[in-house]
Amino acid sequence: MYKGTLKYLAGVTAFILVYVAAAWFGLWLVPDVQNHVTPVWPPAGIALGVILVFGYRFWPGILIGAFAITAFSGFPVKTALGIGVGNTLEAMLAAYLLQRVGAFHRALDRLWDVLGFVAMTSVCAAILGATIGVASLWWGQVVDRTTAVPTWWTWWLGDGMGMLLVTPLLLTWSRKWRGDWTLAQVMEAAGLLTLLIILSMLFFGGWVLPPLSYPPEYLFFPFVAWAALRLGPRGSALTVFAATAITIWDWGSGFSAAAAKGELESLLELLSFLGILSVTGMTLAAVTSEHRGAEMALRRRTTELAELNLALNAEIVQRKRAERLARGQTEALAKSLVLLSAEPDLEKFWGHSLKAMVEELEGTGGALWFPDYDARVLRLHLECVDGRILTAAESVHPAARQSISFEEGPMSLDHDEGSRARFYSEGDPAIPPAMSKYLRAIGVKSLLSVSMVVSERAIAWMTVRSDERRLADPDSTLGFAEALGQQATLAIQMARLSEQASESAVLAERNRIARDIHDTLAQGFTGVILQLQAAEDALVSGDAAPVKTHISRASELARSALAEARRSVRAVRPKVLETQALRAALDTMVRKMTRDTRIQPKVSVVGQPRPLTEECEDEFIRIVQESLTNTIKHANAQRFEVKILFEPHRTQLQILDDGKGFDPTLPYDGFGLIGMKERASRIGGELCITSASGKGSEIRVALGSAQHET
Repeated sequence: MYKGTLKYLAGVTAFILVYVAAAWFGLWLVPDVQNHVTPVWPPAGIALGVILVFGYRFWPGILIGAFAITAFSGFPVKTALGIGVGNTLEAMLAAYLLQRVGAFHRALDRLWDVLGFVAMTSVCAAILGATIGVASLWWGQVVDRTTAVPTWWTWWLGDGMGMLLVTPLLLTWSRKWRGDWTLAQVMEAAGLLTLLIILSMLFFGGWVLPPLSYPPEYLFFPFVAWAALRLGPRGSALTVFAATAITIWDWGSGFSAAAAKGELESLLELLSFLGILSVTGMTLAAVTSEHRGAEMALRRRTTELAELNLALNAEIVQRKRAERLARGQTEALAKSLVLLSAEPDLEKFWGHSLKAMVEELEGTGGALWFPDYDARVLRLHLECVDGRILTAAESVHPAARQSISFEEGPMSLDHDEGSRARFYSEGDPAIPPAMSKYLRAIGVKSLLSVSMVVSERAIAWMTVRSDERRLADPDSTLGFAEALGQQATLAIQMARLSEQASESAVLAERNRIARDIHDTLAQGFTGVILQLQAAEDALVSGDAAPVKTHISRASELARSALAEARRSVRAVRPKVLETQALRAALDTMVRKMTRDTRIQPKVSVVGQPRPLTEECEDEFIRIVQESLTNTIKHANAQRFEVKILFEPHRTQLQILDDGKGFDPTLPYDGFGLIGMKERASRIGGELCITSASGKGSEIRVALGSAQHET
């Protein structure tokens, strides 16, 4: 705390000394002015510069300095105090107005800053200082009515010129200049000042003959303009200050033509000229700085746009890569499904999958490996060479003769590490020596391993060989390879599940036939045998009357069993249609299926009903059953409505729900939609599905007149 106070007091003391020295210089330069009011008053500019740079807390320096110089000049104490207060308020008012109006920049690098500086200092603040100063002189009876106005003008001009000529130098050079100016600019400024001094000595010293036909002070304009355009506000302020010093020195030495007049008004003319020169230099420098700032901003913006363009191009490349990856996954899955449907043999399907992966990854060959977890070895199952699939017995791969242990194989058993695709370059120690030798012999430079995992356990590996040492796009290629592996795994699982489903369907059909035989034929035959035995017993006993009754019952049981056997063999007629009409059967089935759900079912008939063939009724029942099953499972609906529309030339089945809907153009797992279309086609109808996300679904089956019974 004491350090800060001492530092502040030292600063204020130094400020007072500089202020007083500058005041003595102004009074010394023009010693014969009236009432000690000189048109050269540098303290005004120094005071404003200190307040703007260091803050308002240095105001005591202005008050003490002005009071001291005025009191020592022989003025009354009250006059000195009034002048001190006026000078202090002048500097503080100018600083306040500059900081409050337009966000003033001390660098004077904007045109608005220059215009505001000129207006707030030379007009507003200087008027206040001159008014308070002359009022203080009037109060001390130093001036009267005849001298007050000229004294006020001189005071205003001295303060205004002091702020215009000195303050810009303090403001611009109070900032660090080394970071703003290059060495070339420093050398340029030094050369400019040197040339200015030399020319001033030549012209102002009268060494050039004949004399100039215009005031030599005009020679300053090219220097100020050069400094403003090349060196900015700091160079302009320095050049103007140097020109001011040279001009005042010339005037005080009596060399110039203006000084030869021996009149004070010549000094006023010079100061006015210097003020115009200062404003011109500041304005030109500010405009140049703004232009350079705009160019730099434009250049930065151009650079930013270029960077954004590069980022956008990178994003486009990334999106295209993602689209290519997604397209490749879709094509790979479609190809796998086509292969699965065309090749039910699982062994051959393995070969097709391996060949497809090698082609998709643009490899030179590949291999399929199966793990033996009990023996902890990897066994070569298939190899793809030149587009041909070879079994292990046909392959010359060293692993075909000797399996690879888990410890030396290039396949990872830990699937919690992230990617299931691994890349190995030539010479990788993870590749066994025998395999590495074989790969080098056939010109392989790298190996890509893809694991096929089900329930966190690898069921197989596919390796793809390449003659490239590195992957052009590692992230994309590894991701694509992993996706292909997942699709192959999915297809293989589908094949296995399909095989299991087929076996389950065969077993279920066998069980159904066994139940039907037991419940119909076996029981019917048992009843027939019992009736025939009863008839035989009646004949043996000589009672012929019951024989006819027993034979009639046996015949009835045989016919009933035959009918049940026929129904069991067909097994296509829904049971609900056996005792009910189509509408009632649909209503019974729909209400039974939606029992214990929140779905409100409704079945209705529109138009004059006409009889349909049994096949049409059967397929209508199955289509409604499949649609309602999908609605219950997936649609999250509250309403399910079935309409049978009897129109003059056709009959339509309309199924509506208010569920979340779906996109019927997209591929879906399962065969529900395909089955409904096949059922509609089987009866000569056309199935149309209309649905959208959040708008429910509508299914229509349209039949022509040929499907009605005649």
